[in-house]
Order: sequence, then structure tokens, then C-alpha cells
Amino acid sequence: MGRRIETVSLGDFLEWEAAQDQKHELSHGRIIVFSGESKDHNHIGGNVYIALTAGLRPPCTAYGSDMIVETIQRKADNGYRTDVVVSCSREDEAGDGRFLKHPRIVVEVRSPRTNVGRDWEGKLLEYWSTPSIEQVVIIESESRALSSYCRDEHGTWQPPVTTIGNGTFRFSTVDVKMTLDEVYRRTTFDIER
Repeated sequence: MGRRIETVSLGDFLEWEAAQDQKHELSHGRIIVFSGESKDHNHIGGNVYIALTAGLRPPCTAYGSDMIVETIQRKADNGYRTDVVVSCSREDEAGDGRFLKHPRIVVEVRSPRTNVGRDWEGKLLEYWSTPSIEQVVIIESESRALSSYCRDEHGTWQPPVTTIGNGTFRFSTVDVKMTLDEVYRRTTFDIER
């Protein structure tokens, strides 16, 4: 007979995590340490956050990895940290809360060391299953490339639009554009360095 793994509710996780020095995520009721980021990873997330903050109109607001995103739970509670998240819900707009109930855009900066395997795939499935999420952008941290997944007007996820090397992409649901030069500013892949 196997050992039963106890799961944690999102409410209990948020209360526990508030007293921790390190960041964590909750995946299917299991607490996971939120991995440290490289300088490039940090700059990419910061560049996207700055561009979104400058281009968003109220009530839309961009948040960094300090916010926990609540997704639709398939088996147990989830509370994920994204690199950047946008919510356009008045409920998520202000206050002392530490999680978002209505994420609209999720941006993940992918590292081959940490964003791989079943936990990563499960996280993406949770994003795609959450009705409020309309766009998921996955930005590579070790090459100049990103993939943007969007829902169509019927709520169906479309194949990704991939941008590699140079070019411009759009956060379509909030009409903010970025070039890959802007995404990769101050990183190893900054062509102006």
C-alpha cells in the first residue's frame, strides 16, 4: 500500500506562504518551491511588465511574480506564480490580496532547467482550462523566441503564433505591442549590446 500524500487548500497555502521568506507555488495541492531566476530571465519578465504597465488602460493591471494566479482546479487546488500576469477585473484591481481570481493574460519566461516535465505541462493545461485566461505567452530565456496562444471569439484556443529572432508580437486582448528587441533588452540576446 502506497503512502498517501496530503494536499493543501489554496486558502491554507496563502496563509502559510505569507510567513515564508522564499516564494512557493501550489500545484494540485502540493507546495513547490518557486525556482530562482537568472539575470536574463529577470530582465525579460521586467521588460514585459514595464511595457504592459505603460500600455494598459484601466481597469487592466499588470503584476509580477509576487502575485499568485488561481486557476481552475482539476484535481486539487492550484496557485501558480507567473512571470507577468494581467487582470482586467475590478475584483483584482486593488487591495492587499496576494492572488488573482481573474487572470486575463499569463506570461511565462521559460527556462529549460525549470519549465519542463509533467508539472510544466500540467501548469499550461491549467492556464488553458481557466475561462478568464485569453492569452498565454511563453518567452524563451535561452534564445530569441516566443509563442503566443490566444482564444478566438468562441473561446477556442488557436495554434500558437511564434516569433523568432526579430519581429513584433501583440498582447491581443489589451492591444499592447512589443518587439523582440524590447523583450530581450539588457539580456545576453540584446542585439544592441
